[in-house]
Amino acid sequence: MFSNLRRGAVAFRQIHGVQCMRPPKAAAATCRFSTRPPSSSSPPADKPPVDWDRTLNEALEQAKREQAQSSSSSSSSSSSSSKPPKDPQDPDKRNKRPEDYLITLGRVTDALPHQIEDFLAHGLDGDIYAEHIRFSEPRHSGMQVSGRAQYLGVARLLRIAMNMYFARPEVSVVGVRQVAVGGGAASDPGDTGRAAAEEERVGGGGRGHDVFVRWVFEGVPRHAELLGNATASRFEGEFRYAIDRTSGLVAEHEVTAIHPAPPTAVLASSGLARWVGWLAPRGMPPVAGST
Repeated sequence: MFSNLRRGAVAFRQIHGVQCMRPPKAAAATCRFSTRPPSSSSPPADKPPVDWDRTLNEALEQAKREQAQSSSSSSSSSSSSSKPPKDPQDPDKRNKRPEDYLITLGRVTDALPHQIEDFLAHGLDGDIYAEHIRFSEPRHSGMQVSGRAQYLGVARLLRIAMNMYFARPEVSVVGVRQVAVGGGAASDPGDTGRAAAEEERVGGGGRGHDVFVRWVFEGVPRHAELLGNATASRFEGEFRYAIDRTSGLVAEHEVTAIHPAPPTAVLASSGLARWVGWLAPRGMPPVAGST
């Protein structure tokens, strides 16, 4: 009977990895359980040995891969949801909020007097002008120009011609005023027709603005200086700049007044109007006075 129990205990220890140590006399026997599979060279045929380290490493690697995939998918979804939609409109019409329009309007109103005073020395900076800007001088030359590239080209030619005709030319700004137009009452109570035209030209509801700049030009004609007459010629005038109510940039530049009449005959004889016509891009209407 005891021999059978001893053989059963030995078999139990071999299967479950239990090692029993026989202590000294008067001490109880202790058993130590091993977490490793039995080291027997001949395990049961129905239970093959398991590589626990390899199984644990594979589980850890799989968990890492799943965590990385979940984190990447969550970050991509959050970035796609937070990305603002692209604006399909042109750069001149990207200011949607009223505060953006007012900020650009303030920047343009502040820059216009400086550009006018520095025009004969440095020319114009095209940042404040809309792509579809229109220039007109209806009272003396009848010149009309459309498009920012042509507008800046005409300004460059005019600056060259003025510096050639006048010695020591100088422009001073003497007044700037800003007038709200459209969206209801006209800036002038008796000018309702012009307000309607402004509403159609600038396009859209709401109130836009016009910026009026008064200036004084002084310069000595070079032919008079050669004859010993150093008296400076003086001209006073006013420009009206219509502001695009979507972008806040200058959409129209009109010469509203020049006193006395400028020497347009000299400019016409120099071929300025014909040069302006050559500047017109293909597909655009010819400039008035260029033919």
